[in-house]
Amino acid sequence: MSLISLGIALCEENAISRFSSDPRVEACELILQERVAPDADIEYPTYSEQEALPSGVQQVPPVTPWQVPLDSPTPRVHLLSNGRLSVLASSRGVGGTTWKSDAITRWRPDPTEERWGNWIYIQDRDSWDLWSITRAPMTGRGIRESVRFYSHCVEYKRQDQNLVQTLEVTVSPWHDVELRRVSLTNHGDKPRKLRLTSYAEMVIADPRADSQHPAFGNLFVHSEFLSDRSLLIFERRPGTLKIRRPL
Repeated sequence: MSLISLGIALCEENAISRFSSDPRVEACELILQERVAPDADIEYPTYSEQEALPSGVQQVPPVTPWQVPLDSPTPRVHLLSNGRLSVLASSRGVGGTTWKSDAITRWRPDPTEERWGNWIYIQDRDSWDLWSITRAPMTGRGIRESVRFYSHCVEYKRQDQNLVQTLEVTVSPWHDVELRRVSLTNHGDKPRKLRLTSYAEMVIADPRADSQHPAFGNLFVHSEFLSDRSLLIFERRPGTLKIRRPL
């Protein structure tokens, strides 16, 4: 190392110049000069002493959530997957669902637009105010908002006046099912009449083909509502893939 340092100080043709002349190094040299964002989240591992469990008992690792900023210049995203079904969810609610190589819902990797996602709208039947639990796609903000990422789910929480709304998004580790649970808590002294509506653009096809001709792909998506089971079924014609989604 001392000889190499001496050669770098005295000679123009040294170890650094020979290393940089390699085409494989030149291809990624700009990455070495990339600066770390000043607001990047830093995670520090925590270690806790735990008592030894009896033999035959499986140890479950602790699940500690972390708070996600809503007004960061770059979106914060979380990927939930069981190996087959995957859900991408951002801090503002943008994202999509994929199953193996097929896109179930429409999503585009464009942080400048927030047009694609699986939205939950809430409407007050008395005042007719309309908003979404997540920050997107509605621009209105609640009195308090927070987003937490867990290793197994994403939690969105919002408070409007005396109404607290919580949306939890997770993926079953055993079955190819995406679960979204909405919890509403009224802290006021008057009853609330609310209407909840979910919205997502169904694809059920290769995402590359959908990005080229989305309007053409919509012509082959068929929907059917089964009132006796409260199921809304989507299928692509022709095809055998069916998505059953309870309301």
